[in-house]
Amino acid sequence: KEDKKETFNVCNSALKQQKVLKELNKSWKQGGFSLIKARIWIHTWAAIIWNIWAEWKKMEYTALWDNVNLASRLEWVNKHYNTYICVSESIYNLEKENFEFRYLDEIKVKWKKKSLSIYELIAKKGEITKIKIENLDKFEKAIFLYKKMKFKEALEIFTYLSKKRDWPSKTYKYRCEEYLKNPPKSNWDWVWVMQSK
Repeated sequence: KEDKKETFNVCNSALKQQKVLKELNKSWKQGGFSLIKARIWIHTWAAIIWNIWAEWKKMEYTALWDNVNLASRLEWVNKHYNTYICVSESIYNLEKENFEFRYLDEIKVKWKKKSLSIYELIAKKGEITKIKIENLDKFEKAIFLYKKMKFKEALEIFTYLSKKRDWPSKTYKYRCEEYLKNPPKSNWDWVWVMQSK
């Protein structure tokens, strides 16, 4: 059973980490140092966590289970959408009253048959600007058009948002352009199958 306090703390911690890293990168840039980017994935699941195969040996405390492998694959999802914090639908449902999220996609990672909905964690409730809210509303509208296979109309919005440096929109802009050239089949379910990881 999910612990609401734990999921809140994890989401809050992820946002704070990105904020601090942004501040550190500013100072590192001034000092001529390389910048650091960190991608975070948040989900809740079952796993085996124990001192595995370490009898009479050094400690080998680790996590095992299919979901651990899934976590590794999902962390990479951020790179595909140019986001920094992605969460699963289970986290979204638990914390949507406390944080601002945006629906990103329905995806299927490599070697997995079941798809899952993913969201971007943006900020705590009430901590985003009016302009950001308006752009998120535009993105939501574009996603609706995209799922209805109205790629030309969706492309117009995604292109506009891309120019505003909304990076997930850039991902969808490319998809719409491709689908206008090569339309999907009529039974298209809009699930995006990840080819890497």
